[in-house]
Amino acid sequence: MATTTTALVIDEVKGPFSLKEVSVSAIQADEALVEIHATGICHTDLSCAEGVLPAAFPAVFGHEGKSQVL
Repeated sequence: MATTTTALVIDEVKGPFSLKEVSVSAIQADEALVEIHATGICHTDLSCAEGVLPAAFPAVFGHEGKSQVL
């Protein structure tokens, strides 16, 4: 399994989105590995990025997507 992946990351509230290599943690017993084929940024993601809703930064948004369980 790859230990890194490319993600669209935002480092701070109202900061720019940038493509970065990020670490992928080892899979735990109660988790599943999925391969993301496509994802989008929704209004909730944008609200978090703008500081309207709480979020921990740096952040990777895009919780609605098309994927395959591996």
